Amino acid sequence: MADIDCNTSTPYQSLAECDSLYSAMSAALAHLDFASMNKDELSLTAYYCAEARTGLCHCLNFIGDAPITFAENEVYESTPESLCQ
Repeated sequence: MADIDCNTSTPYQSLAECDSLYSAMSAALAHLDFASMNKDELSLTAYYCAEARTGLCHCLNFIGDAPITFAENEVYESTPESLCQ
């Protein structure tokens, strides 16, 4: 018989206690001395973070859409050719 507490707890309960899901990135940013940066450097840092986030979103969208596109085109195997289509 299943344990009720185990089955009803939220699957990502520990995530609420985290400030960041990527500890290496948060550690790198935590060690940056933003006080010594000028406005141009701060702007570049913000720009690079935004670019990285955008790239990640595009990648995740592709990964999410790929199986749907494959199914619509009756592609049942992931090959370099099918990914390029």
